[in-house]
Amino acid sequence: MTFSFPSGRRLLLLWVALAVAVMASDSSMARRPTVSGYLKSYSNLYAFPDYTLGPFTVNPPPEGAVSNRLRLKLRWPCLDWASVDIAYDISTRIQEFSLLSPDLATGAVGRVYRVTDLDSRLYPQQGDRISSFGLFQNLDRAELEFKVSKVDIYVGRQAIAWGTARVVNPTDILTTFSYTSLDTEDRFGVDAIRARWAISFMSELDVGLVAGSDFEPKNSAAFVRYKTYVAKTDLTWIIAGFREHLMAGFDLARSIGEAGGWLEVAQVWPKLLASNNNPRPDSYLRLSAGADYNLGPNTYGFIEYHYNQAGTSDPAEYRRLVSTPAYTDGAVYLLGEHYLTPGITHQITPLVTGTAEVLANLSDQSAYIALSIEYSIAENIYLQGGGYIGLGPGPTGFGSFSSEFGSYPEIAYGSFRYYF
Repeated sequence: MTFSFPSGRRLLLLWVALAVAVMASDSSMARRPTVSGYLKSYSNLYAFPDYTLGPFTVNPPPEGAVSNRLRLKLRWPCLDWASVDIAYDISTRIQEFSLLSPDLATGAVGRVYRVTDLDSRLYPQQGDRISSFGLFQNLDRAELEFKVSKVDIYVGRQAIAWGTARVVNPTDILTTFSYTSLDTEDRFGVDAIRARWAISFMSELDVGLVAGSDFEPKNSAAFVRYKTYVAKTDLTWIIAGFREHLMAGFDLARSIGEAGGWLEVAQVWPKLLASNNNPRPDSYLRLSAGADYNLGPNTYGFIEYHYNQAGTSDPAEYRRLVSTPAYTDGAVYLLGEHYLTPGITHQITPLVTGTAEVLANLSDQSAYIALSIEYSIAENIYLQGGGYIGLGPGPTGFGSFSSEFGSYPEIAYGSFRYYF
């Protein structure tokens, strides 16, 4: 007798049936559902660096993009011990058709961990010619939460994120955001079953299975994570298998005098869990360490160092890296080895806040400067503007690097956000 998992669509129907059963199990105990959400609009202008093509120098013209995103969130604490969370996004984008892809809509870096999904592109439909306008959808949350004694159980599409580092999280290997992602408020949802045990007042055991297409190991992940508090330090250990790779890591955060400090480390062994005997790629270590401090009543500053063994100090090797497991499966996107990021946030007035950061690649001496200013127009309404500036030698040809951030586009953007 053989056993097979149900198909993705059947699994979705099973989840809906379970949700309906939970909500209908005792209507006398049910609380009213709440609906919230937001509307966001981003206008971006990209200026790509010049590059050579044979004897010619190519000057790419600036490209613009306008995106609008409506997110609706439903939370229903239908029972004292159970609740339902659903979030659905619909977004429109007007930009060059070469940039029109679902990945750019989410801003996520890493593989998709979903058993099945809605067609992300509503217009143009699959198979139709791509134009400069796109309409997208994303069922980003579909989660049942159960509370049983000291255990919280989460079933369905949910957000899973790890790490305390400010800029790069080495242990966050499912889905993360790149440095240029503007909308980082909600992590891209993954399909998972997760249980969190409150072992003591300050300790927790967190285990989960994250399912990909067809539940195959090459598409899925599993993890065990333990968090505790020792000697005034938050300590977290994690071991995870993902897409046949193995990761082991730890994370600590604590106060250092009047400052705060953190250290996050992950070691990954690619294809260690694969069943075949093919040669395995080299393992790699990633590390982020930093500190932050309130420089005054209205000013916050931090500095973070990041080491990326999956990267290289030779820009000529950057192009080769993007096909290695760290970049295809491990949510790694930085190409160098050593990085330093100082940042500062200052509250100019009670309603206006400015931020400046520099992500510097110490290996090839390039840098990416991020500047932004935010104005709170009214309660739950915000305006923001800013940009990214790349410093360093530009590309020597199409797809050829002289430095990492010298090959990044300069970006200017403005955004409007309304929460309800």
